[in-house]
Amino acid sequence: MASFSSRIEQYTGSNTNLDVTNALKQAVDNTLGVVKSRAPQLLSLFARKMSIIGDVKYNLSSKNVFDVSKVEREDGTNTYVCQPVPAEQLYSVGDASSIYYAQVYSPVYTIDFESNLTIKPSATATDKAYMYLVYNSDSKTIDDSGGTITDVSETITQDGASVSDPYTASVHFPDVWQQYVVLSASSILVQEKISLLLSDAGLDSITSIEEWLADEDEGMVSSTGQAVNLFQGKLSIIDKYKQEFLMSQGIGGTSDDPRQGQKS
Repeated sequence: MASFSSRIEQYTGSNTNLDVTNALKQAVDNTLGVVKSRAPQLLSLFARKMSIIGDVKYNLSSKNVFDVSKVEREDGTNTYVCQPVPAEQLYSVGDASSIYYAQVYSPVYTIDFESNLTIKPSATATDKAYMYLVYNSDSKTIDDSGGTITDVSETITQDGASVSDPYTASVHFPDVWQQYVVLSASSILVQEKISLLLSDAGLDSITSIEEWLADEDEGMVSSTGQAVNLFQGKLSIIDKYKQEFLMSQGIGGTSDDPRQGQKS
């Protein structure tokens, strides 16, 4: 597969001296945000299944978890979906005298005020639990030249409890959505070009456009304006491609602004 950089340059032109690496990271997170806000039913496609044994407090913040898609717990040959409960019930779900006590046939999970995910009843070696988690870009390896996006490997053992990925494969980013990452990164880089262009023109130290127009050479003003218009045209084209991509995935909407609603 072609590198991300080469695919991006089809929309942006040369990106020499621009931060392509950071643009790709932002684009991955932007893509996850778009999926969650516009088509949350598709977010599970990005989830990684993590196996749990023991009484684990899995810190979602430190592990860069973007979203919890689902949590399950086994009971013999049966598997039950854990229901999320408020953090205020953290201790009640483990108290046998409480009406909120979690049974093996009705397991729950809580996320406390420090972002720790806990499953009750606790998982065991014979009755494991599973977390289906979507990780943000900080826990992904984005291979520009290879054109792949993979989750970092993780196996944790602590206090008699363990967390691990039961699968050897670590790709949890659908190939089809790589195109949206490319488009989002392209948009970010074109905006960076505009920002650098205006900075080079002296706008970083001038308080108003009027002041800049008064002080600068007419030729400079004209060439800068033409370049800005060119890049803004590129942005419009990229935005059109983003819209068409979302429509191809069955997702309506023409704007990243949710106030503008969605169009069918």
